[in-house]
Amino acid sequence: MIEFGASDLQRAKLIDFPNLSSFASVLNKDGAQSSFIYEAETPYSKIRYHIPQLELARSLFLINSYFCRSCLSSTALQQEFDVHYEVERDHLEIRILPSSSFPKGALEQSGVVQLLVWLFSDQEVMASYESIFRHYQQNRQMTKNGEQWCFSFVPPPMQGWKLHVKGRSSNEDKDYLVEEIVGLEINARLPRTTRISHVSFQENEESDGGTKHIAIPTESVVDDEDLQLDDEETANVETGTRFIEAEPTWVSFSSPSRIEKSRRTRKSSQTISEKEEATTDGNSHLVSTDEPYLGGVLAAADVGGKQDATNYNSIFANRFAAFNELILILKNKFRCRVTFEETLVLPKVGRSRLHLCKDGSPRVIKAVGLRCNGSEFVLLEVDASDGVKMLSTKVLTGVDSETWRNDFEKIRRGVVKSSLNWPNDLFDRLYGQEGHREVNHPKGLGELEVPREGMEGWAERCYSLA
Repeated sequence: MIEFGASDLQRAKLIDFPNLSSFASVLNKDGAQSSFIYEAETPYSKIRYHIPQLELARSLFLINSYFCRSCLSSTALQQEFDVHYEVERDHLEIRILPSSSFPKGALEQSGVVQLLVWLFSDQEVMASYESIFRHYQQNRQMTKNGEQWCFSFVPPPMQGWKLHVKGRSSNEDKDYLVEEIVGLEINARLPRTTRISHVSFQENEESDGGTKHIAIPTESVVDDEDLQLDDEETANVETGTRFIEAEPTWVSFSSPSRIEKSRRTRKSSQTISEKEEATTDGNSHLVSTDEPYLGGVLAAADVGGKQDATNYNSIFANRFAAFNELILILKNKFRCRVTFEETLVLPKVGRSRLHLCKDGSPRVIKAVGLRCNGSEFVLLEVDASDGVKMLSTKVLTGVDSETWRNDFEKIRRGVVKSSLNWPNDLFDRLYGQEGHREVNHPKGLGELEVPREGMEGWAERCYSLA
């Protein structure tokens, strides 16, 4: 992990990293890439981190094909988004224009949405993104093999950030080459609230009138893992974009924005939906990552996104009012000490929409680590604020703090994959059959009408399993 202080990044080339390669062909090709050098002091030595500029830009901005295309235009964002900031309310309005090619499915990824807010609310961040086009214009060259340029850009201020990286050290351990950025902790204060509007955000309002029969095509049942990319065919803008699951870089903001989606209310008469079989052919498993347009052949697909690892403890505290009261009882009555507390969003998995609440806001899960009488355990509670489903409280023992971040990521995905149920097979593999137990909620929890003895009984059952 690299922690950034006040010192600046130095522009360099990858050839400046000692022991880059023993092969001349690699030195000539990879060594020409632009990089940043960041010098960090440790208690015992000084280390120089070599960060490829393209890898840093990928982790910050180039998170899907839309941003990869729009960064090479000076007007794409201005033509496709209408943005207004209200200083008095500390509120940001983002209107995605009807002509925009921004994929609607990306708005279901909370990490992508927070990055949009960051980009449109911070002038220095926007200037960094726009510098990609400026450097491209300055450095591109036409050769017999086509257009080429050495990627470079101006990074945003990174003081107080943490980069979680993979790479390798030089032979003398004085330099470190970053080969992959897997996570970013960004020290940034986003607007208190943000409202995003899109032409597709609408909800129906019942009204008197005749009955309408609407034929709705059924969705393809092809799983994401069975999709195949076709590099030769074009993508159709009318099919919607399939997001192929990969391992996206995660991002965490120190002060995130509360997001709401602006929905237009549409009056409609009684509507009866009749499923219509979708026309399918032998190419239903084929998708294209080309820029989609009306005459395209295959369904559009995109690889990437941004996993949201932001802690939403304060923003979604009201969704866990009873659970927070449980923690207080464990602290005051049973003398437990909280070791960590985090509220993270459930990720989008495949075509499931269970990672969202009924109102379109992210569904979250809260984890609280506790230490009581020398033993440690973790309590998990899933957000059921929209009344869809309420899971019992999960008690975990034997949790390793070194692997908890990866464990929690797997658990969050498992909850969605299991249709808002605890992924007990996963818990068995992580902690053994004796390392996870469930505690039923007290009666009346859904209506927040639990007597004091019911709350204390809930706490005592959790404590007994620690």
